[in-house]
Amino acid sequence: MKRGTGAGITLPDSAYGPPGRLNQKGVSESGDTNVSVIVTPDLVGFSLKGTLGAPTEAAEKLLRLSIAPEGSGRVATLLSAMEDSSRNVYQFEYLVDRGSRGPPLRNISVVAASNAGDKLYTMTVVAPEQKWNDQVFAGKLRKMASSFHLTR
Repeated sequence: MKRGTGAGITLPDSAYGPPGRLNQKGVSESGDTNVSVIVTPDLVGFSLKGTLGAPTEAAEKLLRLSIAPEGSGRVATLLSAMEDSSRNVYQFEYLVDRGSRGPPLRNISVVAASNAGDKLYTMTVVAPEQKWNDQVFAGKLRKMASSFHLTR
């Protein structure tokens, strides 16, 4: 899928999951489980620690500015934030309460910066919170998140 923006929406560079079906409110009823990758290009001197700060600080920025900004009708709760130095990534786990727009979603986002400091990569695994109670299913989602790393 080609990346683009419009009306404050960023489309992923790549996304995988079941096709969603929207109800009369425009809310997905079946496509809330997916994995996506967004590449933010044209950055200058970007680094995880230097630009975003420590993992918890970076996660709080992401949630406050992008995932659940004021007036969005969403409430985000940070569950964990960590740095994985073996993969050179930050990993965040959080819940997003969408209110009447759908069931709460549990997410794992993994962020990495290019060595050149010119791109930010964000991979997010998302599924309705209740599906994470199935340990086999949750294990598959966690395995996807833990496999994400840059190769160059």
